[in-house]
Amino acid sequence: FGQLALDAAQQRLFVVVTGSNSLLAIDLQKDVISERVTGLNSPLGVAYLPSDQVAVSASGNGAIGFYTAATFNRRASLIFGSDAGALYFDPGSKKLYLGYGRARHAGIAVLDVTGTPLTQLATPDQPQALVVDPLRQRLYAGFSSANAIRVFDLATGKRIADWSLGEGSGASYPLALDGDGKRLFIGGRSGDELGVLDTQSGKLLQTLLPPPGDLSPG
Repeated sequence: FGQLALDAAQQRLFVVVTGSNSLLAIDLQKDVISERVTGLNSPLGVAYLPSDQVAVSASGNGAIGFYTAATFNRRASLIFGSDAGALYFDPGSKKLYLGYGRARHAGIAVLDVTGTPLTQLATPDQPQALVVDPLRQRLYAGFSSANAIRVFDLATGKRIADWSLGEGSGASYPLALDGDGKRLFIGGRSGDELGVLDTQSGKLLQTLLPPPGDLSPG
């Protein structure tokens, strides 16, 4: 699977299925797949946007497709030309963040809800996960190539910190912040570990493991 996105108001979950190059809409009240888009070119990221839209990124052709959430009719597409990956929508600023590219041609694009590019953040490689702290106007990006979290000041567009996660960390860890933005949660570190970082210092506060057997097959 790729990314997930939730429409809490209408109880819909949007799921990127990398194995079948498809996007699913799951009705959480009825527990059924309500819509499906197939034939996507190596999809990875998905984000639910205002006005009942879904954005989907595809690494195969470097594109973002914008779909009507209720019917999955495609409304628009935007080509980045190189590996469109992780997506994150910040509801406060109504901005969409996209990790894309490789090596010298990588970055984080900032778009409005129509897909119009607003600005870009320079990065040394493509990030695999993104999350925004709206209180401090920071963006946290996870990089598997460096096993690191890089922190960006959204007011200036500058990178302000690099936090190493150490060797053997997860390749495509999901990121999440707590309610006041003081702790950053990193999934997938060294297998099943969940890391908790202090967002002021970047220091690892805690490593959590699931109870034995919770993630075993069957």
